[in-house]
Amino acid sequence: MVIRDGFQFAGWYTDAAFNENNKVSEIPTGSMGNKTFYAKWTTNTYTVKYSCGTGSGTVADKTVTYNSTYGTLPTAVKTGYYFVGWYLGNQKITSESIVDLTSNVTLKAKYTIINYSINYNLDGGSATNPSTYTVEDTITLNNPTKTGYTFSGWTGSNGESLQTLVTIQKGSTGDKTYTAHYSANPNTKYVVKHLKQK
Repeated sequence: MVIRDGFQFAGWYTDAAFNENNKVSEIPTGSMGNKTFYAKWTTNTYTVKYSCGTGSGTVADKTVTYNSTYGTLPTAVKTGYYFVGWYLGNQKITSESIVDLTSNVTLKAKYTIINYSINYNLDGGSATNPSTYTVEDTITLNNPTKTGYTFSGWTGSNGESLQTLVTIQKGSTGDKTYTAHYSANPNTKYVVKHLKQK
């Protein structure tokens, strides 16, 4: 039996042009002399299925012709994640390597989570809050403190209305910016020193 990866054996021929009239299935009894036969091959095609896993949407199946140009692979989408690529087990499949497949396969999408930045303008105040978050996090901001002032609220990514309770909900995406606002305490006492030269 004749085997060639990625191809289907299509018969023996007496000529390299594979004229159907010259196809040979057997050597008749009584034949004499040296014989040369040419193997004909047909290129195999395979079905590639794409599994987006926890991503959104579906990707249509594609047909791959062995050792032929495939083109650009599709892209999977998952909110809050970067698409890393398509994998067959631990092997990443590219538009170059996909044409080396020799069977029907299901490729699985791989993702990596995005870290979004959180920026603060505390206007002289102080607070301990995270500088990044992901789509999987729920974060309630700690309000800042500032000597002689009362915190009035945050503005920024939460809107222009002052809010003293700001939570970044799970499922949120994009970089965030928050600005702290204060009001001066009316009963705060200050010491004023007058310095005279000499």
